[in-house]
Amino acid sequence: MRIGLNLVLSVSATEVDLAKEFFNMTQKIISYINLSAKRKTILSDMQLNDPAKLRVIHLPDHCEHKWNFCERVVSVICSRYSHVVATLVELAKNGKKDEHFGSSSPKILGWGHSRFTAINS
Repeated sequence: MRIGLNLVLSVSATEVDLAKEFFNMTQKIISYINLSAKRKTILSDMQLNDPAKLRVIHLPDHCEHKWNFCERVVSVICSRYSHVVATLVELAKNGKKDEHFGSSSPKILGWGHSRFTAINS
């Protein structure tokens, strides 16, 4: 039964535009942070400096074909949302200009179209 439910949720997430955009954006944020040791360290430091968080949680890899991966991504992003946002803000303020999320290559990162244009502008 769980396998069937995972399949239904996985397919639904790819067919509903808002869900597809949400998971695409989370995947891009996770890739952006995880592909750099410096960015991963900043996210870890943000969590370590928060006395309310007892441990550092690393952003999981994303697999759009398995719902349990998507579920884990949502869970981690929700539990560490403020730290992820603070990391992106820190990188926007103090990071290299060509490494800013969404600024150097808008088409690759998904900015410049749909709902994210209004949010980013």
